Amino acid sequence: KHVYPSANHGYCIVHLARNVNSRYSSKHLAKMVTDAATAYRKRDYRDLFSKVRATNNACGIYLGKIGSAHWSRANFPGERYNIMISNIAEQLNNALREGRTSPIMELVIFIQRMMTRWFSARRKKAENHRGIVSVEVDKVMTNNMATMKGSKVNSSTEWSCEIIGLYGRKERVHLATKQCSCKYFDKIKIPCGHAMIAAD
Repeated sequence: KHVYPSANHGYCIVHLARNVNSRYSSKHLAKMVTDAATAYRKRDYRDLFSKVRATNNACGIYLGKIGSAHWSRANFPGERYNIMISNIAEQLNNALREGRTSPIMELVIFIQRMMTRWFSARRKKAENHRGIVSVEVDKVMTNNMATMKGSKVNSSTEWSCEIIGLYGRKERVHLATKQCSCKYFDKIKIPCGHAMIAAD
């Protein structure tokens, strides 16, 4: 709080689910907590969290003490994007295992060479990609668009649309502000299928 006053603390959902599983001996409960944690909308979070409390009240109290702002995507006060786990830190720790026992200067050189290899490999991959977004974002957007097949679009204004899904579920998209009532676009910052079909 003193060094990074505008930073927000988010728990790793994998670790949280493991803690729930070990405390309450229930993988089913851990899955319910994960579903609540990864919900985009506050109302979806509330519905899922009430099911957790109904299943195991002690778990609800435990999660309440942690604070939903730390582990719930819908209640997180900052921008968490799609990073709900600490895998990146775990992977870096694993990659540094070989050089960890080296003197500090050798370790710094080891890290610099490793990062250079990684960025070089990513640059080569990116050079072969056509499009205005990265390879990974392109995959996500393609997948998001595929989920919207058969949806209908009702334009409200030039920048606003109502998307009606195959099963009648409605979402409102505001392209100018990059927002959708599903909250995926708002939270992840990558267009959801609703936003993509509206833009199309």
